[in-house]
Amino acid sequence: MIYKTGRYSGFLRPISYAIDLAIIHVLAAPFFEQRFVFLNYILFVSFAWIAIALRSNFYEIYRFTRTTNILALGLKQGALFLLLVFAFFGFYREIVTSPWDILRYVIAVMALITLTKIAIYYLLKKYRILLKGNLRRVVIIGLNQKTDQLRKFFEEKPEYGYVLLKTFNLSGQDAYSLEQCLDYIDNNQIDEIYASVAQLDNPTMSQLIDYADNNLKILKFLPDNKDIYSKRLDFTYYGYLPI
Repeated sequence: MIYKTGRYSGFLRPISYAIDLAIIHVLAAPFFEQRFVFLNYILFVSFAWIAIALRSNFYEIYRFTRTTNILALGLKQGALFLLLVFAFFGFYREIVTSPWDILRYVIAVMALITLTKIAIYYLLKKYRILLKGNLRRVVIIGLNQKTDQLRKFFEEKPEYGYVLLKTFNLSGQDAYSLEQCLDYIDNNQIDEIYASVAQLDNPTMSQLIDYADNNLKILKFLPDNKDIYSKRLDFTYYGYLPI
């Protein structure tokens, strides 16, 4: 369960928009003999593409996103884009082209865009492993079976770019207080905090949420008690582990 979405590599999404729009415009050029009409298409499709992408969450791809999810997003965006292109050519009836040509154009566009997106996704994985870039410094608050599974995920999957610096045990003889955890987070430039719900009482959880909100930290909870599954919450999966 994600409580707060924080900063990621801010330049990646604008670059993705630029690449995708360039593919759309370049492949559309053969349809247009008049520069003015082509300019209208560029303006129309650029604004419309961004609008439908925001609605379909086409660019909501993160380091833990699965390849199958990327393909599903591509199909959804492609269907909306197909309607968009047909609407434009239906308005400009003076452009002589067949529906099959439009369909082939949309398929080519979405195939190139999806392949580019998947290529960037895997290149980033290699970049994190080989060059140690695009990394996220993380800590885990709470020690139990679920947090141990998460620790193994971070340590065994370096391609996702998570660097686990510390796991805090909140119970037992070597227990840390929440204040000690927060001091460590402040002093070690931690990007993301993962907390076990089962290890936190309500006041501690509220304090942790307030800290993350005030200090621009990403805070995610591990739903490791039965009650949390009865609530409507947004889960993502790190491997098979719900967060």
